[in-house]
Amino acid sequence: MGLTIASLIKAYKTDAESTHHQLSHAVRIDRERYLSRIDRQYGDHLVSNVTSRTLVSWHKGWAHGQKYATGQAFIGQLRALFRYGFLYLRDDDCRRLCGVLDNMKFATTKPRDARLTSAQADAIRSEARKIGWYSIALAQAFQFELMMSQKDVIGEWLPAMEAVGPAKVVEEGYVWGGGLFSGIRRPRARGA
Repeated sequence: MGLTIASLIKAYKTDAESTHHQLSHAVRIDRERYLSRIDRQYGDHLVSNVTSRTLVSWHKGWAHGQKYATGQAFIGQLRALFRYGFLYLRDDDCRRLCGVLDNMKFATTKPRDARLTSAQADAIRSEARKIGWYSIALAQAFQFELMMSQKDVIGEWLPAMEAVGPAKVVEEGYVWGGGLFSGIRRPRARGA
């Protein structure tokens, strides 16, 4: 029997060399939701039977009702799966499907053009200071002025086994990691 979508997904998720393991925890969890749905819907399909028409049909189902971003996310997962199958499993059908996807175009959403203005950022900082949330005001200043993502400024929850360095905040197997201040230590009080 040939390679199925389900067996390809299993190999992609369990192979230590797979790029799946290089993703951040949050991204990996998000991608696994898409992979689980692909597995549920099409796991029994043989990779050798997948054609461009198959991919168009699957995309239509995922993007139904103009959910183009959702459709694109699923197609992105198929690209990653087929690339893995081609590069690591040396599967000719995965190679073929990489080429097929490279030559296909799918409907996409328009990029966002709304941006936080300087006045809006100032208003957030001002309101945060009024309430006494000085850390929020500072984080907003860094985020806006340095054009950083919120996660890069304040950090994120990670599984304890993925944390780098000593954890300062630990809860139920997760640690708060990353962010601008993750490496800064408070000075000790004298005599401590």
